[in-house]
Amino acid sequence: MKSSANKNLAITVLLIIASGLILSGCGSKGVAGVEIVTPPVTKIYIDGKEAGMTPYRNNSLQEGTVDIRLGEEGLGWWQRKIILKKNISTVINWTFNKREESSGGYILSMEKLNSKKAGLILASLPSSAAVSIGGEIKGNTPMAISDLGQGDKEVKVMIPGFKTISIGIRPVIGYRILIEAILAKEERIIKEPVATDSSITINDG
Repeated sequence: MKSSANKNLAITVLLIIASGLILSGCGSKGVAGVEIVTPPVTKIYIDGKEAGMTPYRNNSLQEGTVDIRLGEEGLGWWQRKIILKKNISTVINWTFNKREESSGGYILSMEKLNSKKAGLILASLPSSAAVSIGGEIKGNTPMAISDLGQGDKEVKVMIPGFKTISIGIRPVIGYRILIEAILAKEERIIKEPVATDSSITINDG
């Protein structure tokens, strides 16, 4: 019997430590960053210009809206306008599949709060996905949590018929983690019938 983990075909993602998203040199005017991971390796275009290959990290971009395009011919394309925030590195993790509906991943960023707590806002496509944090179901997307507490946590976004997304986070006091998860459809494996020898042998007594 397959375990529920195998049934979900969970997407394997990098452990993202949220505190690592806060860039050093906080006095730098307008500095922002982006980190991009894609299995398989592919090209990156930022504002229409080729920027390199994945995995990619650039912590010397300017805050504001940028157009990010990933992919190449034969693999497919992913394109979004992303708002880069001052002193924050935005993470894009996208898994390509030959079928567009079976591609998926997430965008993770942070924003500063006027609070001594660590928060979370999580949205998903499709919406109404179940969310567990530290193994405990917290509700369905879209959701907002005002106090995540402290310590490393695993966030899982789950919906029947789609691959589970799992993200490791570390809440930071005074910041809200922002996650947008795009769930990929599970691919159905169709088993072909096994051919059998249906011939009949007649023995002449």
